[in-house]
Amino acid sequence: MSADQQLSRVDVDRHISQNIIEYARADQHRRLAGEFLMGLCRKAQSFGADTGVAFQVIFSQ
Repeated sequence: MSADQQLSRVDVDRHISQNIIEYARADQHRRLAGEFLMGLCRKAQSFGADTGVAFQVIFSQ
């Protein structure tokens, strides 16, 4: 394998690793956003609000 081929393999490995890291971060953000929304809805329910209405208010902001 030539030096160019080895370098390109390293570049590909880095690119794949970076994509995995970005996906993991996005997945973590999605989970945190979901937990946050569920927390807001639970809080709204504790005050007697309808969950559907609470979602409409949250997403209209």
